[in-house]
Amino acid sequence: MKNSLSIGIDLGGSKILGGVVDSTGTIIEIQRISTSDESGIAQNTIDQSGIEVIHDIARLINEFSARYPISSAGVAIAGFLSPDRKFIGINPNIKKLENFPIHQHLVAATDLEIFIENDANAAAWGEYRFGAGIGADPMAMITLGTGIGGGIIIDGKLLIGASGKGNEIGHLPVVDQGEECGCGARGCLERYGSGNALIRSLQRIVHGRESSDNRWDDQIEGSEITAAALSGDKDALLAFDEIGRWLAVGIQAVSTMIDPEKIIIGGGVSEAGDLLLQAILRAHGKINPSNQLPEILIGKLGNNAGLIGVSELARGN
Repeated sequence: MKNSLSIGIDLGGSKILGGVVDSTGTIIEIQRISTSDESGIAQNTIDQSGIEVIHDIARLINEFSARYPISSAGVAIAGFLSPDRKFIGINPNIKKLENFPIHQHLVAATDLEIFIENDANAAAWGEYRFGAGIGADPMAMITLGTGIGGGIIIDGKLLIGASGKGNEIGHLPVVDQGEECGCGARGCLERYGSGNALIRSLQRIVHGRESSDNRWDDQIEGSEITAAALSGDKDALLAFDEIGRWLAVGIQAVSTMIDPEKIIIGGGVSEAGDLLLQAILRAHGKINPSNQLPEILIGKLGNNAGLIGVSELARGN
């Protein structure tokens, strides 16, 4: 259907981001609903097993459908999904939605068939179709936020895997018996190279000093570390060097397995741009200088990659 309109919903730990997207990847309208105060999703205190959040998503879909000729709708969700994409599985960020039959509820609450996908997969598809990964096959995407998500595209298709977990780059084991991850395993890349890891790294650097005279406190945000690093702050730069080292390990593993043309990096931490890329490349030069990495790029679609990607997946492209 030429230039048909589709709805994309990106459900995170603290927000619902929804938009109407055309077949060129252009967002026609976008809305954001904060969930941290209204329904407690970030605090894992959702009543009735997440029904309030599902109602918010359905209401947004129905509002868009009432104003636009919508052909399809997709929902991108952080965490594991069942292979048939009908149920939310293990979800460290949204505990109260684990094992929730989200597809069934959304279909019943709207007049549309609903497509469900992991948020990093959706972001990867968005970058592949409309962003920094156009024409790259194989292509991998790593999303760096609170945790680490991943998406892999081979022969023009998302790699899903037999149990629906084919793209979970953040759960690559990088440290034997390392720190416990929210997924239940130990030593996952997510524990060492994510936005939360960046915060922990800075805190270790600061607390390791004899002097307590510093401008950082325990409530520091990742965005503040990024801004400080971009302005040349030594502590922040050291923290980026640390996560860059671990990300280089993960990227090397992905590159060895699928030999992608491009690796796209997205998510909030990617706002550090070239600073992050250089930290990864410096680390790789020390880890395995003889093995050339594929082109590594910062995503072009920013925080809208998942919304755009899942709307296109729902459209059937």
